[in-house]
Amino acid sequence: MNYLRSLQNLVEERVLPLVANKALSWTKSDGTLVSSVDLAVQEELIGIIEKKYPDHRILYEEGEPKHCFKQSDFTWVIDPIDGTANFLEGKKEYSIAIGLMKGNEFLESLVIFPAYGESFYAAIGEGVYRNGERMPVLKPNPEEKEIVFCSRTYSKAQNRMVGYKPTFYRCATYSVLRVLTGKALAFHAVNTMLYDVGPISHIASEAGIECLCGVDQPINYRPDLKRIPIFLAVSPIVSQQLRHLILDDSES
Repeated sequence: MNYLRSLQNLVEERVLPLVANKALSWTKSDGTLVSSVDLAVQEELIGIIEKKYPDHRILYEEGEPKHCFKQSDFTWVIDPIDGTANFLEGKKEYSIAIGLMKGNEFLESLVIFPAYGESFYAAIGEGVYRNGERMPVLKPNPEEKEIVFCSRTYSKAQNRMVGYKPTFYRCATYSVLRVLTGKALAFHAVNTMLYDVGPISHIASEAGIECLCGVDQPINYRPDLKRIPIFLAVSPIVSQQLRHLILDDSES
């Protein structure tokens, strides 16, 4: 395997310095922000992948998806900056996410949190590596009350999550990371994209976090740019009852 692992040092050497650059930003047609750093990081990642694996497909967030249409079993999934608004405001909750799929399955994933100086890597069946060191499986804390929501679910969740602590970080990768590291019980998002949650959910899954499209339905990822209607990452201690509450009756 080791397609992505073989590129990790190169990615870190050539991409991480770009986030230190001054960023220009503008609003896209869908109302979300994009910056000059998003585009620079994406261009650099595409260049690195194309040089090493010219026949592979690449899915990415920004611009015309011209690399989507290659005929290959392998698909790279890129989010150059997840949490662009946080990045532009000088907050730490943003990441660079890369994953490699074969068919509908993630083989390898790498998510870097530059402001925290941390990277998380996983290969299928090989566990999770945090900053290059094998990460032990963390025991969930049954006393934890934080449950993370996305921008579309947060306001409604505040009224129904009595006894819990609903939070919102404007960054899907960081939100799943909270669950992976035992700081939150779950993360719930709707109408998200493969590049937002695919690589980080693969990493979380390798650590025993369940990533679902309903109360107990595993997500069947597809290498395309269609929206994922429901995404739920949950600690294994989260009960069926709490999963229903998180999703609410209309989704569960």
